[in-house]
Amino acid sequence: MTRTPTDDTTFDLDNFMKNDSMKLVRVIAYDTLKFKITKLILFITFLVHFSTTLIQVYFVCVDFNVYFFVKYAPAMFGSLFVMVSIIALFVTAETDMVVRVFRKAQLRKLTVEDGPSFHVFQKECKIFTVFFVLNLIIALFSGYLHALPDDDDREIFYAFAFFEDYCSEWKDFCSFLYRITFLPVAYVMYVPINVFVYAAIHLKSQIYYLKEHLIQINEGYDISNNNDLFYDENYQRIIREKMIYLYKIHVKLFLAALDIRKLIRGFIALFAIVGCLLGISILYFVMLFQGNLFDKFGRLSTLTVVAFNSFAAVIISGQMIESSSSDDVDAIIYNCNWYDWNEENKRFFLLIRMATMHPFKLQFSQNYAVNYQLGVAILKAMYSAFSLLKAIKNDF
Repeated sequence: MTRTPTDDTTFDLDNFMKNDSMKLVRVIAYDTLKFKITKLILFITFLVHFSTTLIQVYFVCVDFNVYFFVKYAPAMFGSLFVMVSIIALFVTAETDMVVRVFRKAQLRKLTVEDGPSFHVFQKECKIFTVFFVLNLIIALFSGYLHALPDDDDREIFYAFAFFEDYCSEWKDFCSFLYRITFLPVAYVMYVPINVFVYAAIHLKSQIYYLKEHLIQINEGYDISNNNDLFYDENYQRIIREKMIYLYKIHVKLFLAALDIRKLIRGFIALFAIVGCLLGISILYFVMLFQGNLFDKFGRLSTLTVVAFNSFAAVIISGQMIESSSSDDVDAIIYNCNWYDWNEENKRFFLLIRMATMHPFKLQFSQNYAVNYQLGVAILKAMYSAFSLLKAIKNDF
């Protein structure tokens, strides 16, 4: 049964941590960063890729060569993505985004008392947890494949060419240090993006909570007898209390979405830009590569699967929030027998109706939100850039 509007909805941190429906995701994405050894590994990884990227940028600027830039662009943009990911990991772990948002907006966990939506939410959490773990395994396997020596590594990663040409005495040690970072890199490049999905699914639980209260707003009354309900003062009073409570829930949900926007907007923009550049550079490198691509099938296939799945998960989760907070809620509001209410309650109804007309969007700028439109825009940008590079391929 749905809780009454007078129930205490104060955020319970201990209960949230103990009964997190995606606890395994939380352990991998947040709790592992509490260990000093994890922080040390990520710090060393950041320094290694920062140094190699700085060296590559230096040589590009000193003697710019288009072929050199295109040839090693995937490694450079990949290292940029790694650095952004490490920073994002530390920031999200330090702020603990979901807990912070829930506590600040005084939200509450969805429970079995909240009706059928609880079971739908639990199912979604299980699906995402399985998806997250399987994709992480593929990512780690991809990191392992990239860490294995390959005859063409010098032609793919400028770091190996630099170690051989300028650090011949230390090249084995430097190459080994660079290679072993590919294992934490697999974790680093995958996890921060999916922290966003984790937060989005938890935010959606609050939309489920709002929907369940809307569906059961007439609970305990026979809505078939309209005339009696219209003149029933007790019924009208309870409806008014519930409407005020629902409006407060909506305001809290809006504040939560606004807080998430403040936390992620910079990182989402960076991930979108660097990820787009990385994708374009990889596609063009594959087109220009003169070696045997079949030998790189393991690396390319695992990298492609993880990248596509992560991209799709982020876009779908953002669209999921937008759709469930607009179409679903609006349909429930319109069909909640508002014509049985008195004039005062109808005014409350119009207030909530106007508030829910604008869907929640996980925006990172004034014009862009994480939804299908953003996904299409990124794919179009990548296709346009790739088509342009393909058209001038012969000039390289």
